[in-house]
Amino acid sequence: MTNIFSLSRLFKLIRKDLLSEYKSLAIWLSSAAGVMIVISALNILIYKLNGTDLNGSQFHFVFYILLLFPGGYILSASMFKDVHDKVRNIYWLTLPGSTLEKMVSRLLISSLFYAILLTLLYPLLALLSESFNLLLFGIRHSWFNPFNRAILKLIPYYIVTQSIFFAGAATFRKHPFAKTLLSLTLFQIALSILSALLARLILGNLFHSISNFQFSDGDLMRYTGSTISSITGTGKILVVAAKVFFWGILAPFFYVFAYFKLAEKEVRDGI
Repeated sequence: MTNIFSLSRLFKLIRKDLLSEYKSLAIWLSSAAGVMIVISALNILIYKLNGTDLNGSQFHFVFYILLLFPGGYILSASMFKDVHDKVRNIYWLTLPGSTLEKMVSRLLISSLFYAILLTLLYPLLALLSESFNLLLFGIRHSWFNPFNRAILKLIPYYIVTQSIFFAGAATFRKHPFAKTLLSLTLFQIALSILSALLARLILGNLFHSISNFQFSDGDLMRYTGSTISSITGTGKILVVAAKVFFWGILAPFFYVFAYFKLAEKEVRDGI
């Protein structure tokens, strides 16, 4: 088992990857901080010129979401640039660790580590930004609370959804972020068409019994057909199935997919 996975080797790989990527991560966070300070100041200026109240402003909540999700997706999509580079992939191939360990190292950095680091650093960036706003304009946005329940609830969603871009990074040699987005768009179109066809087949009688829907003042829309209970039951099952798929299947599926793509890459380049 130690030939496949070892915690000692994993921690060493994480340390190595962090030391290799910390400059890129520092540049990314510094750039994000600079953009945030400028946009925050412009936003304050617009409020001041319009004479509107800043109470209830969600500026930092929205900007945090942008850094966590799109920012984290871009980071995840860049995790295997060296693996696809014919000049630099020799370092990946000769790293003392299994494919699983090397993949888990970069997975933890781009998912859990990034989410925690951003959540802990963003309040400091927001403090710097709002201090500048107070000094320049005399007003500020609401302070950012990283331990707000709404903030903490976002992190699990990021960890699950970033697995798609992580798998894209392992799959696509060039432009992995853009190609992953394109793949998602095409998949969604195909899924929408399939869902419409299934709905037409399963609920076909509803398409021909529109007269069963009645509108009244007390009830905007009431269905008088005999199958409403079965539709409600089916809806509940679909909701449960969607939750099971999202929380229990989606991320593991893409992790396994990424692993086999990396293993395939090692075999092909090792010949």
